[in-house]
Amino acid sequence: VGVDLSLNFLQELAENVDIYQGQASVKLFTNSGQVAAASGQPELIGKTVKDIFGEENLAVMSIIRGGKESFDLGTTGDIYVPIKIGDAATPWSLLISVPKNVLLKQANANLLRMIIIALGLILLGLVAIWLVVGQVASKPVRILVSAITRLAKGDTLRDFDEKTRLSLENRNDELGEMGRSFTE
Repeated sequence: VGVDLSLNFLQELAENVDIYQGQASVKLFTNSGQVAAASGQPELIGKTVKDIFGEENLAVMSIIRGGKESFDLGTTGDIYVPIKIGDAATPWSLLISVPKNVLLKQANANLLRMIIIALGLILLGLVAIWLVVGQVASKPVRILVSAITRLAKGDTLRDFDEKTRLSLENRNDELGEMGRSFTE
């Protein structure tokens, strides 16, 4: 059983397809590989897959004749979708071509957003490390340097305030040992 559709009708449908805000194109291929409609390119009607794709025509014909769905991300994102037209036993194929930059626009925006967030988190982590190191290591070292400097000048008074003395004595590391030696 054949299908009797007006090519003008099919071309009008192809021209009215609005995918990705008009940045994508569509081509409708018969099972024999002829173009039945092509958005923005009515001159392609009646041409064959070989005329359009050259050496790649065998792979494209395999997709069309096999009634297979296919996706290829080359210079454009090409999506082949089999379509059953009327009572025809053989499927036609709709090719939707989307420019790669349009197809990947949202993914690239998400990637940039993730990079910015990651850099922000790294910066936040570095600030947190700086604060922790400043409180945990640098402050006691500064106190001990001050005490050693006073000792070098002959000041043997060990007059740390209570908070400083306790912060030095309660450490379980080398800084704590040094601090305890000054407060004993």
